[in-house]
Amino acid sequence: MSKIKETLPFSFDEIYQGVVEKFAEKGYDAPYDGSNLAQLITSIAYTVSMLNANTAVNINETILSLAQKRQNIIQDARMLGYEYEKVVSYVYDIELKFLETKSYTISRYTSVSANGKKYYYMGDDIDIDATANETIILPFKEGTLHKYDDEPENLRQVVANLQYFDIPYTNVEKDGIHVFVTYYTQEGILATKSKFERSNTLLLDVDDRMAKKFVRIDNDKMATPRIYFVLSGVGFKIPRGAIIEFNVLVSSGKDGEMIEDPSSLEYNNSQISDMEIINHTLKIKGNIAESNESIKMNAPILHNTAGRVVTANDYAVVCRKHSACKEAFIFGGEDEVPVRVGNIFFCLTPEKAVRSFTETSGDNTNWELDYREDIFNNYLLESDLISNSFDNDGNLVNLGVIDEIRSYNLPSLEYNIRNPLYILIDFDITIVRYSLASIKKNVRQNVFNLINNYIATLEKFESEFFKSNVINLIDDYLTEVTGLELNVTFKMMLDSKSLCYEDIPNTCYYPDSHTNPYSNPTIEKPKEYSIQIYLDTSFEGIYDNNKMLILDNLPQIDTNNFINDKDLSVDFSSYSQTTIKDIDKDEIKFNVSLGNDIVGTYTIYNKRTSYIKVKLYCKDENSFENPDFTQIDISSFNTARFLNIQYPSPNFRTIRSSIFKLNRVKIKW
Repeated sequence: MSKIKETLPFSFDEIYQGVVEKFAEKGYDAPYDGSNLAQLITSIAYTVSMLNANTAVNINETILSLAQKRQNIIQDARMLGYEYEKVVSYVYDIELKFLETKSYTISRYTSVSANGKKYYYMGDDIDIDATANETIILPFKEGTLHKYDDEPENLRQVVANLQYFDIPYTNVEKDGIHVFVTYYTQEGILATKSKFERSNTLLLDVDDRMAKKFVRIDNDKMATPRIYFVLSGVGFKIPRGAIIEFNVLVSSGKDGEMIEDPSSLEYNNSQISDMEIINHTLKIKGNIAESNESIKMNAPILHNTAGRVVTANDYAVVCRKHSACKEAFIFGGEDEVPVRVGNIFFCLTPEKAVRSFTETSGDNTNWELDYREDIFNNYLLESDLISNSFDNDGNLVNLGVIDEIRSYNLPSLEYNIRNPLYILIDFDITIVRYSLASIKKNVRQNVFNLINNYIATLEKFESEFFKSNVINLIDDYLTEVTGLELNVTFKMMLDSKSLCYEDIPNTCYYPDSHTNPYSNPTIEKPKEYSIQIYLDTSFEGIYDNNKMLILDNLPQIDTNNFINDKDLSVDFSSYSQTTIKDIDKDEIKFNVSLGNDIVGTYTIYNKRTSYIKVKLYCKDENSFENPDFTQIDISSFNTARFLNIQYPSPNFRTIRSSIFKLNRVKIKW
């Protein structure tokens, strides 16, 4: 909680004592308990201190970082041009199979049912000539649908003087308002049920006409949406007499999960018999409206950049605002070695990811992470990043994270996706002695819960793990039990999504010629497949008092049977001390070997902040042939590989694209 800033720096006791002194100056004796003077001074001190407190609270509530009431937080954020994120529905990609060969129309608001809830297709109508057994995948969004045809008294209005309209429902989904306007254009042409889209931004330029767009600003007291066509004089003014019609989806938010297989494909309450549901996949995880803490963090950032993204933190804010993204880490090409001017790198985790564990032993001794190697669960997919869907007017819909960024960003930047590299944490615990009064199975369950809840707070980018914190947490719970033993190990999971397929930075190899064959712009520049791992230096430090490298303090990645029964290792044997201090060298490089083949580099960079980058070179039939390395075939990562990460002590930070994830907890009897 933010500390309230007082308007007067005096407490009740200080005010009381000051009034006593003023009365003493006039010849009054010191007040004794219960005297009329004591009561008078108490009343004066109380009145002044309460006025001070009330004034302080009122002033604080006008400052976003100090405000405590949600209503005031929302209003303070709006003064900075920021509108908080609304409730988000669960969205599932549902695969439909056509049962006959004929022309089909899939209409907006076609629905499926599951566990007592409805899920709607919210896109434009689709006309398709399909053959029997052909399939199509469409997104269906959870909610309760209210349509203007069914509720004209609530959802149909005629424009008079106002350019805003209220919708009488709460918990309306973020993109769950469809607005249709029937009006005459300036040319006298009747536009019938012209669809208007929600604007993604609240800050508008004066030359932004917001053609066929509206701004949604919810009533902070009633929590009902208000739709603005003109805001602060900017927008598309709807003519008098126009008819505004709304269809509204009320969301269940986090409670809208599909826990049964969907059934009952319907349109307008009529069963659809010539199509059937054959599969469903989670696309977007439902969520509640944006929290107070998130509003306080995000609003000033976007305000300070005038609704544009400039710094890495700005980009991260916009990414996290997208319903598909949970965590985001962004860094610019200027932080890469060699420098990649004009490039920006995105590392994103999915909001839809399921974080759950299965107890496999039956007696609460072994918990293992569910969906550990599930690519869909661990990463944002292409459709989450970039949309290829358009409405009937040719407008991009179902915007991905990168699509959202493009509405805020500065031009001429090249985007690169670096998927998160998960560092899996395994715990092996021995509780030597239990309390006589305890039920051992329950104790083990509670120990797992403590670890699970603690590691959940670390599962974000740029986090720190300390073994001692976990030990202290368990010791506090066990109290009188002694002899706790805890061992923790780390391994990085690498799979096909860990691969980077990017332009070769700055230089190229030309094996048979000194001429640059790619100087001709019609020849495509080759790309390089690699896995790029960023490791922090150890807390113990990697240089001695003479500024020379301490090899034993470097993080180790040596792994037995990494691929095809071959061991992965770093060759430190080439290291030798020179007259130049190691800490003054821009970089110190070692080879990484797979068996007898050199497949990558282990490089310590000192020029800016010291960190270590491990690069494993990979290939397929389209990638650049690098003559300096034996490149690992990318098909080797179709199966997840696990790289050991070992520091001199089990305490370290994750940097760049790496992120912790609890993998296993084993508690011995």
